[in-house]
Amino acid sequence: SAFAFETAAGGERLTHAAVMFGGGDPAYADNQLLYVGGRIEHLRLDGWQALLAGSKSARPLAYYLHEAKLDVDRIDALGLSFHKVSLTLAKTADHWQLAFDGPNTDGAVTVPAEGAEPWNLQFKRLRVDDGDESASADRGPVTAGNADAAASTGIGPGSIPALKASIDELNWGDRH
Repeated sequence: SAFAFETAAGGERLTHAAVMFGGGDPAYADNQLLYVGGRIEHLRLDGWQALLAGSKSARPLAYYLHEAKLDVDRIDALGLSFHKVSLTLAKTADHWQLAFDGPNTDGAVTVPAEGAEPWNLQFKRLRVDDGDESASADRGPVTAGNADAAASTGIGPGSIPALKASIDELNWGDRH
């Protein structure tokens, strides 16, 4: 990790921060306060939905972060697991773009920064595996306020946000 400060009226102010997981030298990005990159063994994305939206009493994540790039051995999201994925996160005016690339995955997900607009999934290739087998399958809808709780109880029709999806090749566990 690395941090850069500048002296301003009233004290020092953070100008840049960089966090590199799994080694490597952190590098600042000129277009954002915080840069995140590197290699992660296991990443759970469900809790990030609330963080992306932010809260009314705090600055949204987009104030600090506009893009990130991670290589991940296993990503868990919405009760599913994705393996060996290169994940790129980018902020647009009113959406977050998540690009997924790897031997099992090639596509993108567009998540609205706010509101009830459906998530847009566009994949050429997608292989998913069931997540935690102890998870139960049905509960209320996922919202920014309950994404962490939703993540811990499995996948079912009420457990995922509204979706608009196009998947050319889908492999789910041993089903094709």
